[in-house]
Amino acid sequence: FTGSYRAELWEEAWNQWLDNPVLGDGAGTYEQYWNEHRPIEHKVRDAHNLYLETLGELGPIGLALLLLALAVPVAAAFGARRHPLAAGAFGAYVAYLVHAAVDWDWELPAVTVAALATGVALIVFRARHGSELVPGLRLRVASGVVAALMAGAAFVGLVGSSALAASDDAAVARPPDLDQAADEARK
Repeated sequence: FTGSYRAELWEEAWNQWLDNPVLGDGAGTYEQYWNEHRPIEHKVRDAHNLYLETLGELGPIGLALLLLALAVPVAAAFGARRHPLAAGAFGAYVAYLVHAAVDWDWELPAVTVAALATGVALIVFRARHGSELVPGLRLRVASGVVAALMAGAAFVGLVGSSALAASDDAAVARPPDLDQAADEARK
């Protein structure tokens, strides 16, 4: 907890959220925020805390959605508690959730896929040993609408990020095309 400048990294993620408390700065912006505001000369890409980085980048809505998604296997674990493998799967999943608060290796596919596999196992164990959860029509429609809105917001973010990347490429090209860089930046 005290090594590798964790406190400074977490503080800057918190400050990033304070600067943009409603929607955050945008997905993948922690590194840029760090480079602009870093209190120490240390190169980093991540806040080494999934939850604080998500709060700074995506705001409270993004953090709430992340926590909601991560809570599903935890809730399923209560219904799966009689399954012989549930305790081990739950322990592995909780270890991942705790570790994601102190390091960046949640970004490694092997780590996250293994953790999500334990989460899926808890959901499957619950379905076999408890009552099945079948959402009603209203919840399914509402979930579809939310998913469509989130996909639209992600698409807008993708278009904006692509335009900024094109602007940066045009600005650093040899020779630089500053008109194209300005046009892309305006997008």
